[in-house]
Amino acid sequence: MSRNLKDPIEQTVHFTRTATKDMVNGKVSYGNWTPEQGTWAKYDAPNIDGFVANPKEIPEQTVNADTQSTSVNIMYTAVSVGITINFIDQDNNNSVVGSVTLTGLVGEKPDLTQTNSEVNELGNKGYNVSTPVLPNGTVFTSSLQSFNTPVTHKIIEGIGEQNPEGVSDLGRDVTRTINFVTNN
Repeated sequence: MSRNLKDPIEQTVHFTRTATKDMVNGKVSYGNWTPEQGTWAKYDAPNIDGFVANPKEIPEQTVNADTQSTSVNIMYTAVSVGITINFIDQDNNNSVVGSVTLTGLVGEKPDLTQTNSEVNELGNKGYNVSTPVLPNGTVFTSSLQSFNTPVTHKIIEGIGEQNPEGVSDLGRDVTRTINFVTNN
């Protein structure tokens, strides 16, 4: 499906001529067109954010009164752009502990499901990841965007012998032994 990205530009060369008409028999005689020829100027395709033009220019063309009117299309192809999301460990000097780059077309909303595997992996490593990972209304633009999403360390409190969570040395027995002895 094609759509117009910009209003069309018209280049016109105007030709004129004179005529004579015999009022008895209705015969019309035409003179020569003036000017004999004209030129449609070279046209450079305008830059449109997020698109590449093909062709990049329409060449100059000499025309005369017998030249047919024509249309020329400049086709624009959308380019894929990116948004990088860095996961920043707030509990460790704001170090980057993961990142993911989303790709899409200018003006589109990013598909946040592309971040699921990285968010899950960070969760499995013991991080709390805030969601959503992008500000509301974020769309792809013609330049690379970068956003930081804070993560923190998961802290589990109240770990006891029945819930070790990989923590050792949670229980210890201290024993006093009473011995029964005789001197005989």
